Amino acid sequence: MLKCSSMGPATSPDVQVSQKHAHKADPFTMKAPKCTPVEKASLKLQRKARSDAYSEALAEAREVVLQQAAHMQEQFGTHDISYYLKTIMQQARMVSKQRKVNRWNIFLSQEVKKHNNGLPSNERRVRTSDPEVAKEISAHWKVMSKEEHEALMEDGVKNMANHRKMRAFVPHNTLLSAYHDAHVTLNDVEHELTVLNSCTDMDVLLFTVRSNAQHYNKPYIFCSNHHLAEFVKLVTKASVQELALKMEGYCISGIFLTTI
Repeated sequence: MLKCSSMGPATSPDVQVSQKHAHKADPFTMKAPKCTPVEKASLKLQRKARSDAYSEALAEAREVVLQQAAHMQEQFGTHDISYYLKTIMQQARMVSKQRKVNRWNIFLSQEVKKHNNGLPSNERRVRTSDPEVAKEISAHWKVMSKEEHEALMEDGVKNMANHRKMRAFVPHNTLLSAYHDAHVTLNDVEHELTVLNSCTDMDVLLFTVRSNAQHYNKPYIFCSNHHLAEFVKLVTKASVQELALKMEGYCISGIFLTTI
């Protein structure tokens, strides 16, 4: 997949800076207030201290996650540490949104199931998505009182809540999660590189390939300018697509040449 971004007009960094700080300018001199050398040095020390503290906290957090992955590898032993590390990180990215149980949906599902159970084996089953079926059941639902709804659906609501809890603890497909993560991340990277190219005229050629044949992602190519693809063809006698496939095969093979 060759991604070629459009070449937008270059924007001067000086103009961007002046626009960015325009709201801070002094109304009389039209110049932003300057910090004294002492203030600059103080701000620099504060930024460095904050950056060091952040890096230290991040390293400690990574160490904790790595220890947990190692513990899981010792406990289960079916995969290497990197697998469990990826699984932990994938689970952390998943946001759980619990919706309120819809009594109407439960009632509709139960009524359709009851109807289908009473049909002969050779007769067509109806589905909850059939408009006529939903309309007929809806008429029955509307004449019932709220108390009747709650009494009739009490067991159904409990069963649905228990089902949701069970689903929350079912192991996720790590490879599928990795695929979606890679897809979303590469889309974000592509956007940032396109903006970079548009603002600075910096050309970018990016390859991403699998290093594990079990993963689902195809080779990804971002090319900010078609001249880059032409250069690759001129030098390697292969298109960027062909080069990406060869690169992926090399990474998956695990047979690497050691350069002395």
